[in-house]
Amino acid sequence: MFNYYRAIKQKKYTGKYSGAYLPQGVIEDVLLDLGKIYVSTKRELYRQAVKAILFLLEMSSRREALMTFKVISRDFKVRNRIIRSLYGEGTFVAVQTVEKGKRGEEFTWERFIRKSMEGLAIPQRNLTKTDIAKLSSLFRELLKKYLDKLNDITKLYIGRKRSLHLL
Repeated sequence: MFNYYRAIKQKKYTGKYSGAYLPQGVIEDVLLDLGKIYVSTKRELYRQAVKAILFLLEMSSRREALMTFKVISRDFKVRNRIIRSLYGEGTFVAVQTVEKGKRGEEFTWERFIRKSMEGLAIPQRNLTKTDIAKLSSLFRELLKKYLDKLNDITKLYIGRKRSLHLL
């Protein structure tokens, strides 16, 4: 079921935007802003945005994973003491995604999300391209508040409408 020993070969990106990143604290501030907006408006888009951002952070995956994820196992138990001490728990949710790699090849990832994050970080359904476009524009608008904390390369990257790739 799980292939632990498979190595996925990806070429390291060394292009123009290789220095684009979000500094510590900016993602947390954006999530807090989204939560406040959701509490005041109760619009589903903001709750969905919080779940999508947490999903990408927990999976450390690309935005295509939001369109192709599938929950494989909801109670995956790990007995390793080191992993239990790192994550604070030993039960995980196994999620499988299909993403495009180098030269357009598709590959499958199996990743684990902590069981305590299941309700927060796993969206209820796979998202469509229009949903992801809405989430990306919303995330980009919220990031514009924090431009003073970002470097010049990251500002250019956000200007090119690639904000979800920064996660």
